[in-house]
Amino acid sequence: MSGTQRKITVLLTDDEFDRFDGFCRENGFKKSTLLVRLMKEFLEKQNGLDFSTNKTQRNSNSVVDNNE
Repeated sequence: MSGTQRKITVLLTDDEFDRFDGFCRENGFKKSTLLVRLMKEFLEKQNGLDFSTNKTQRNSNSVVDNNE
């Protein structure tokens, strides 16, 4: 995995933005940091990808190294 960061744009309704902005302010999160965290957690659950090791858990007996 490269250390290069890429930018995306997310469109929210006024209500969605206000709710997210309020949550971030009340809980001390930066919006971009929280979005990255939420996306990583979601993708890990959906794809079995462990971002900390860059390995994919296919089943309980095999692990694939995505760097190979």
